[in-house]
Amino acid sequence: MATIPTARVAEIFLNADRANSQLDFLMSDAAILASLALQYGAPLDEIKHALKRTTSGEAASPIGAALDRVTP
Repeated sequence: MATIPTARVAEIFLNADRANSQLDFLMSDAAILASLALQYGAPLDEIKHALKRTTSGEAASPIGAALDRVTP
């Protein structure tokens, strides 16, 4: 039985400017965690809502900014 592709986000990839830096590891791990949550059914809007925001409502982290970019 063939599966019909959907238009939902199920995987996020992030890397920092400096490979193998602490920031690179943190960004990669955050992207993996978000990807797993999405693949196991966590709604993207709920993941975004759970992440930290600045007082002006912008994403406070690279993973939050990436999730903001992939949603309409």
